[in-house]
Amino acid sequence: MPLLFAPFVAVLFGLLLAYYGRAELALCDRTAIGTRVLAVALAFTAFVFAPLLGYFAAFHGDWAYLYLLPHARVPSAADLTVVVLSACLVPATVAYSARVLAEKRTSQLVRLAGGLVAVLAVLVAITHARLSVSASHAQYRGGFGVVPIGASPLGRGVVLSWLALGAASLWARASLRRLGDS
Repeated sequence: MPLLFAPFVAVLFGLLLAYYGRAELALCDRTAIGTRVLAVALAFTAFVFAPLLGYFAAFHGDWAYLYLLPHARVPSAADLTVVVLSACLVPATVAYSARVLAEKRTSQLVRLAGGLVAVLAVLVAITHARLSVSASHAQYRGGFGVVPIGASPLGRGVVLSWLALGAASLWARASLRRLGDS
């Protein structure tokens, strides 16, 4: 996924995980520390979300930055910072959600999710032309060597990343449901 979208997607996944574990979070004392929901969020982040972001930063950097700047000029520390900070937003959102759910303000989370979906929809609409192709920064700017995303390894990476996110979300849901039954 484009690194510029990662913080928004991270918060959405945090909200999704909080939704899956809402029964446990609503019972906690305004903090998610020590809850199984936070443990699942940390596992999701460490084993799926952060590696996925790292993959796009390492192997498709020009696309990950939407061809706005050449990835070769981006320090690797900047990539690492974006990946780590975005990944930290998943458990941070779960922690925030615990407080909101304990205070019975669920409509605030619904509005946040709706706003994030709207922002992402606008960003995707604005950047659709950049998202739909695979090239280097120079190729994109020069208009040569640009291929549709579906005909490139990037396209397979995007499809596999969304499949991994979907499977991990289903795993999280099943884990939290199973834990809620015990």
